[in-house]
Amino acid sequence: MTAGRILLLDYPYAETAAEEAALAPRGVVRAAGEALRAAGLADVEGLLVDMAPVDTALMDALPRLRAVSVIGIGLDAIDLAAAAARGIAVRNVPGGSTEDVATHAVALLLALWRRLPVYHAHVAGGGFDFTAAGPIDSLASQTVGILGFGRIGQATARRLAAFGCRVVATSRSDSPAYAALGVERLPLDDLLRASAALVVAAPLNDATRDLLDERRLRLLPPGAVVVNVGRGLVLDTPAVARLLAEGHLAGAGLDVFRSEPPGPDELAITAASPNTILTPHAAFHAVDTDLAIRRAACANLLDALALPVDGAAASA
Repeated sequence: MTAGRILLLDYPYAETAAEEAALAPRGVVRAAGEALRAAGLADVEGLLVDMAPVDTALMDALPRLRAVSVIGIGLDAIDLAAAAARGIAVRNVPGGSTEDVATHAVALLLALWRRLPVYHAHVAGGGFDFTAAGPIDSLASQTVGILGFGRIGQATARRLAAFGCRVVATSRSDSPAYAALGVERLPLDDLLRASAALVVAAPLNDATRDLLDERRLRLLPPGAVVVNVGRGLVLDTPAVARLLAEGHLAGAGLDVFRSEPPGPDELAITAASPNTILTPHAAFHAVDTDLAIRRAACANLLDALALPVDGAAASA
């Protein structure tokens, strides 16, 4: 049987010379999810995706599919159980954008702590009063909490140490990185009570979905700021908007949302407080990093397709 083509599904990059070169001589084709049934893609064996859902309906539309490769780390959009049942291998690129996401998280935190959005609006509106953003404490005297202490959480902790912060974190596993980085591990509620700033870097799974609800967010000290570079469904964004409007929270920076693009309920945080920053799930983005991840994802896909047909069990 002729080798099947590779499908770039809802692919976020317009120029795909790197993918076409890496995946030659297999044919490469692009399609959007809603057009699959009419696209004549029954011969597709490999799927390269970013955040597009890979569910049973998609698998049914691609009967020869043997491998899925994600250009990133997140697997929450893929039905892993269905893939495993069909012998479809699943690959990702762990750690590919760790440093960029951690840098983005700290950039958001610093901007919010120093109230840069407020200052910018003040000066752009004709003002020039250094007290216009309200009282600002030194970050060096603060405790910063990190929810999720994997690669991104650890890289964030390394950056925050340079500012003299006390860093505390929580995660499911007791990583040796806690001791190596001088980070104290705390239960979640204790971490929230201690944290003047919170960075969410947790993946989405059954344990983290809706984990930061309004009850838990109210455990944060008055004047805390919240940054989310993990997954949108970990955080109750409408609750964040309410706490901003009340003044309990002093700022929020979101790179991920409960729905993407975000709807009115999440965009409401910008009306709740001037000290907010929204970015379009861009924390991973850096041109050189993107290209390296894309090439790694292509290599992963080819490796998975090289497996015997009965050996293509799903794996992360």
